[in-house]
Amino acid sequence: MITEGNIGNVSGSTDEFEFSAPAGTNNQVNKTFKIELTPAAGYFFTDNLAAGLSIGFNYYNSTSKVYLTTGTLAQQTKSVTPALSIAPFVRYYFTGNETLRFYGQVKGGMVFTVSDKNETTGYNSSGIATSKYIKNSPQKPRSTFGDALVGINYFLSKNIALNSSIG
Repeated sequence: MITEGNIGNVSGSTDEFEFSAPAGTNNQVNKTFKIELTPAAGYFFTDNLAAGLSIGFNYYNSTSKVYLTTGTLAQQTKSVTPALSIAPFVRYYFTGNETLRFYGQVKGGMVFTVSDKNETTGYNSSGIATSKYIKNSPQKPRSTFGDALVGINYFLSKNIALNSSIG
């Protein structure tokens, strides 16, 4: 039996840049946060061949603010997008020793966007909100994906291993 957990791609960023506009130079600040949790479980059909399923949760949150030359907030956009994924996989372990085994894996699946919420607020030169656009739609979109990777397991005991992969 294979049981794995992946807290892959926990990331956050802030960037700031200036751009020219008819009224002068504006400043934009973007902040993003993203997390993916992807537990997986599988079953060994032979000593070297396993198949299983991973189920993932993705969360993306971003905020973008545009400031006028005076420092007054001109526009703010917020976006939140959670998604779920499901992907079967097949993994083949190449011969190795008791502590170190290389493997190849193929996986393919679907991502289901749970919702997509975008909110944009416009402000006048005094910083007072003058317009608001909200898009909050439950999503039906699905996307498919597939990947192939190679990896290595370092077994700490017969049933516990550290896993690393590229692909």
